[in-house]
Amino acid sequence: MRGIKSDGMLLCASNDTHEIVEPLMPPKDSVTGERVAYGDDETATQPEPETPNKVQKKKIWEAVQPHLKTNGQKQVVYKGTVMTTGAGPVMAPTLANANIS
Repeated sequence: MRGIKSDGMLLCASNDTHEIVEPLMPPKDSVTGERVAYGDDETATQPEPETPNKVQKKKIWEAVQPHLKTNGQKQVVYKGTVMTTGAGPVMAPTLANANIS
């Protein structure tokens, strides 16, 4: 936007026709800037982030995105494992079983 490079990304849930699109919501008590993890406190693992150059060359987003969904409880999941913060799961406001992009 406006020719300014950004490393940020806004993730949204959407229905199949993309007529309803909702930004994903972290829990209200989560900390700004906190990294998310997949799994609960006992199983969550967090590798170091990839460098921007590696992300671009390996097309990591293109490999990950098809596996991001919301489950029946509107929680964000990657291959069935819930995306969490220290305050709980990341959620879609109203869309269950939706795609994430």
